[in-house]
Amino acid sequence: MAKIQINAAQDHIAKYVKANPLILGITELIWNSLDAGANKILINTKDNGLNGFEYIDVIDDGEGCSYLQALNAFKYIGNSYKRNINKTTNGKRCLHGSEGRGRYKALSIGNLVKFFSVYIDKEDNLKKEFSVILSSADLSVSDISELKICDNQDKQTGVSIRISAIEHKTTLFNENNINLIQEIFAIYYSLYQDFSILLNGKEIDLTSKIKKVFPESGKKTITVPLKDGKNIELALKIIEWDFPRNQKDSSKRLNLCNVDGCPLFQDNLGVGTDNLNISLYVMSDYIAKLNNENLLSNLHEDVKLIEKNAQDFLKQYLNIEKQEKRKQFIESLKQDNLYPYKEDEVKSSVNNAERELFDVIAVKIDECLPKFTTQEKKSKKLTFSLIKEAIATKSSKLKHILQEVCSLSNDDIEKFDKILENTSLPNIIATSNEVIDRIRFLSELRELVAGSISKKVKERAQLHKILAKEQWIFGEQYKPGTSDMSLRNVLLAHIKELDREKLNDEELIKSIKEDDNPELNLIPDLCLWSAIPKDSQEKREHLFIELKRPSQNATTKEQKQINDYAYAVAKDNRFTKENTTWKFILIVTEIEERLRQEKKDNSSSLNGLYGKGDNFEVYIYTWSYLIEQREGELRRLKEMLDLNLTESPEDFSYLKSIHSEFLPQ
Repeated sequence: MAKIQINAAQDHIAKYVKANPLILGITELIWNSLDAGANKILINTKDNGLNGFEYIDVIDDGEGCSYLQALNAFKYIGNSYKRNINKTTNGKRCLHGSEGRGRYKALSIGNLVKFFSVYIDKEDNLKKEFSVILSSADLSVSDISELKICDNQDKQTGVSIRISAIEHKTTLFNENNINLIQEIFAIYYSLYQDFSILLNGKEIDLTSKIKKVFPESGKKTITVPLKDGKNIELALKIIEWDFPRNQKDSSKRLNLCNVDGCPLFQDNLGVGTDNLNISLYVMSDYIAKLNNENLLSNLHEDVKLIEKNAQDFLKQYLNIEKQEKRKQFIESLKQDNLYPYKEDEVKSSVNNAERELFDVIAVKIDECLPKFTTQEKKSKKLTFSLIKEAIATKSSKLKHILQEVCSLSNDDIEKFDKILENTSLPNIIATSNEVIDRIRFLSELRELVAGSISKKVKERAQLHKILAKEQWIFGEQYKPGTSDMSLRNVLLAHIKELDREKLNDEELIKSIKEDDNPELNLIPDLCLWSAIPKDSQEKREHLFIELKRPSQNATTKEQKQINDYAYAVAKDNRFTKENTTWKFILIVTEIEERLRQEKKDNSSSLNGLYGKGDNFEVYIYTWSYLIEQREGELRRLKEMLDLNLTESPEDFSYLKSIHSEFLPQ
């Protein structure tokens, strides 16, 4: 035996010996076998009669490890021949490892590990064999045998590993750890079903415990912008398992993988999954790149961003699942005649809020009190009827229900009571729904003006019509004025707004109607009045909005159009100037470079301001700026309500429900 001195300090090597849980020491050896093209991996154990193992063998039928590869691999930590390649020798599978550290994890199980390799030497096409021994007694050295030509040239190639001097008990291959093996190799097996793993002669079924896969076929692909401005593609897949969830053994369910689904780093899900046992797989070439550069850590800013986007995807999935489960449960109550609200009560809008609260409580009872499901039907019906009564009468029992079932603290319940003294539950729900609808609208508007459908969107027939009904997007301080009307009619509406008709302004109104000034025939898209009461002495602000279809950018031509509106109003004294500011806004997808430079050169041009007079201002906004402004205002409310919207903006679920006639076909 020759000695190979490892080119690293012993305490440095010791870091790679640890495996938590211990079964990861075995899974690393399995990955090495798969990377060597193995089709069959045998795990054989021999009990020592003392509730432990005498040895554990991991044997594969892969191409083996060459002598030269071994000399390099056992001399340098992190020196792996796989670092610069990404496929197995036969080109059939992706490679998992590239760090050159996995072999040391076997020492976390036993103090002595012997590797025995049979391979075909490409120099003379002969099968050769050798062995390497690692010992935890001295991590800085490994023993390697002489290279020998195999006496039997029909000998199966591959690597056999024997782990001995094992101090751990036989729980290494308990049910939890077998479940973990299934989880780790599930995605990989879905891609390459040409291998098997056998434990003491019995195959480990890598798919038997899969309850559900989402998406059912393929992967969900999202684009994530990094802080350096680059975009990366992430492919996401969720697996729901059929085995019980063990918090201690199953906490690390977020798997960061290379593009082919080989997990390179595991982290906590970071998302509550109730009683569901879920694994989340995130696949990307960029993850493999970070791994190769030794940067794959949850402390890395890009990894944090990747995990955050993956967690948002998981939250959407869980919310959909929860809503579907609740819907099915309430439907089952109705089918079993246990639902306490009759058909006429269900249709009544007056009882909507009470029913929604009942549904939440009923579902919580089903989720948190398993014994309740075994009660007799009569007992369940009585319980649900009492809950309905408690909600309707706001009795003292409702406090107990909110405390025990909905997990509200006494402080939260007191706050809830005070809120109900000043408003009603339907109003609370209506306000929450309005926040949700606005967030959905902004998300879908972004898709409408910037997504793949944007090329089909028409300005006046569609975009204008939608925003005419969603005028809050321009600011809460405004109320509706006019839509798609000439400046002549805007002026008449303005006079009416100021109650100047009561001041015997018949001559003024007549002069407006008969005025042949062509500028009065200009037609802005929307006009909004400030929401200040008419008798207020505060300064008024009125908006003129000019919308452009998504395919239209702002050029000097569009700038002239919005300026014409401004100058027409500014020089017409019939548009009130006292205590009044007129604000003109052009909204486009992009602003051409010439106009951007003009804004840049003008130190007073802040927040889209492109022109200013004594009582008017001209702005050019992009759609993205406008949407981001409103989203910023709603962000705090969204966080406080802990909203997790499940619909994809591309589905246009809100726009279809409210503005379906104005959507492109």
